[in-house]
Amino acid sequence: MKKITKSKVIMFGMPSTEHDISIITACLFENANYKKIYIDKSNKWWLIENSLTPKQYTNCSGIPCIILPNSKFLYKIKGNRLKKLFEIDLALLAFHGGSGENGDIQGLLEIADIPYVSPSSSLSHVCYDKYLTKLVLASSGLNVVEYELIRKQDYLTNCQNVVQTVESKFAYPLIVKPTKQGSSIGVSKVENRTQLLKAIETAMFYDEFVLVEKFVCAQEINVAVMRYLDGYIVSCLEQPLKNQEVFSFADKYLAQGGKFTSPILNEHSKEEEISNLALKIATSLNASGVMRIDLLIEDKIYVNEINTIPGNLAYHLFANKYTKTEFVEMLGKQAKIENIKKHSLVNSYQTSVLEANSFAKTKLKK
Repeated sequence: MKKITKSKVIMFGMPSTEHDISIITACLFENANYKKIYIDKSNKWWLIENSLTPKQYTNCSGIPCIILPNSKFLYKIKGNRLKKLFEIDLALLAFHGGSGENGDIQGLLEIADIPYVSPSSSLSHVCYDKYLTKLVLASSGLNVVEYELIRKQDYLTNCQNVVQTVESKFAYPLIVKPTKQGSSIGVSKVENRTQLLKAIETAMFYDEFVLVEKFVCAQEINVAVMRYLDGYIVSCLEQPLKNQEVFSFADKYLAQGGKFTSPILNEHSKEEEISNLALKIATSLNASGVMRIDLLIEDKIYVNEINTIPGNLAYHLFANKYTKTEFVEMLGKQAKIENIKKHSLVNSYQTSVLEANSFAKTKLKK
């Protein structure tokens, strides 16, 4: 009988508006020690054995495969049968958006007991939803930009009433964004009611809920935090480059020949305050993996968004400290520590409830 081996995997793709960005991140971390599981836009899973350029993933296939929730193995799909390929020792998640970042895939891996590099399924779900993120951050005493939440059904029922509510609360300009979307997709800055209506309807293509925020004319600063051993490591700071007031998808990924990194700040007047804030956020959320925190700095510091699987995993913000190999090894080591912690907790409770007469003798009436 052939011995089943253990392998590390990098997982990426997935039906998502950020699918292509996920491919770019995965290619940056392509490593002979990691097998590649690519999930295409139609949600088909492929084990990719060849080295491909990002563009080649637009029309590729490999070995059809799947992960089951009751097993650590990757299975090959052959007709209506499954065959074990190997045991997954560790999963490096390079998804952006959709079920790869909102906690769904993390939940699957948790049930399958596969260690993975990413914040937990519950934290991923909260941070993927900008509205929930604001609620959690505000409850911790952190500054968030003022907002109004718009439900699609309310808007469709009486859009004028919704707009009047927004206008009674804020003066123009405003920022409009879907609550669950990344890479600045569906985000607009609006100057008047006509633009507001159009922006809300655009955002509703992507989500049932929309945030309308007060526009804050502030400096944008990003910082990343990585969980390692008994603490957190804070990265250097970056200031996103943008060609307009709203940091767009094009600014992130199409400018500078597709190099989606921003200038690293060697010094900043509030660097210590920002680093302490990043530590406070990571600690209060009990975050694992690596996450990027996007800040707005005006007279005070606002926490704008938290990205639980940042583009290129925010490695460029740690490149002054670690090689790419060291960075990935540290993330993998921590993922296994988190998995061990999970096993140290009690997850069962012995009771006699099923033997209790009051239950055993109760019959449901037809």
